[in-house]
Amino acid sequence: MSAQSTAALQRVNAIRTSFHLQLGTATGAYDKEVLKGIKSNGDPPFAPLGGNIDAEYSLWGIVPGWTSSSVQVVNDWVYHDGWLGSTQKTLNGDCTSATAPGCNGHRRAVLSSPPTRGAKLRIDIETRQVRFEGTKYLAVAALLVWTKPG
Repeated sequence: MSAQSTAALQRVNAIRTSFHLQLGTATGAYDKEVLKGIKSNGDPPFAPLGGNIDAEYSLWGIVPGWTSSSVQVVNDWVYHDGWLGSTQKTLNGDCTSATAPGCNGHRRAVLSSPPTRGAKLRIDIETRQVRFEGTKYLAVAALLVWTKPG
């Protein structure tokens, strides 16, 4: 895991701690899906359901400049994910109006609670330098996967 990926994971857990939520554990189990998100400049595809997956969330974000901080993307997921009005550029591309179902989806994912008692949060997160619409960005993609107990 790169330093930027580690910083992003640590920030997710710091935010979860501030909300008194269970911490996530780093995993590489979903690297294939997370890397697809990075390469496609979009949310990673969900891991195949079945087995012990209880719930999962797919996240992607970018920040201008290859030397930017992945922590900024995580902060945007949680603190700047909603509708900013028609005159401002909302950071969440899925938040196209005040009532769009995609608004605050990133926030809900990072602040999610166990769907069943005893479930564990596994986080696979990657960062890469990418070009998006001709500009250099740092991209962050993640799968937050709740696994069933046992």
